[in-house]
Amino acid sequence: MKVTKKLIMEMIEEELQQEADKRKGFSQIKPWDSALVFFDKSLTGTPKIPGGMVRIKAAVDSGWTHNLKKNYQKNNIVLQITQDVIDLDGNIESVPYYININGKYVEPDEEGRFWDVANFILQRKGITDKYANLLDNQGNIVATKKQQNKWSGV
Repeated sequence: MKVTKKLIMEMIEEELQQEADKRKGFSQIKPWDSALVFFDKSLTGTPKIPGGMVRIKAAVDSGWTHNLKKNYQKNNIVLQITQDVIDLDGNIESVPYYININGKYVEPDEEGRFWDVANFILQRKGITDKYANLLDNQGNIVATKKQQNKWSGV
């Protein structure tokens, strides 16, 4: 097989098409109904989401956090995050996830309403994509980064 410019261009187009097929559309779950998206438009003066971070509703699981005993675990916290799940019948549910995170990768709100978490941590769990968009369990976008800023009162 001879490598030609035409063959290379076809391979590139095929690769781009596969990448486009992987990216899906928006979820049927609305952000204001989501258990993951922090939604409070009545707030004003909320700080902007830092770069590389995602704003979510979460709670500290104090039982697990207090059980972290070893020295390398001392700066960690266990966050309970609730992700939206659409089952095969189209029913919408919420499933809790417990994520052990080093404290340097999270920034809590002063009043505990939301948490800003590093995107790469949530991306590994399938909760976000590489563009910091919040996802449902099927990989569809629930809220984009701009929407997270807009709906958290920035």
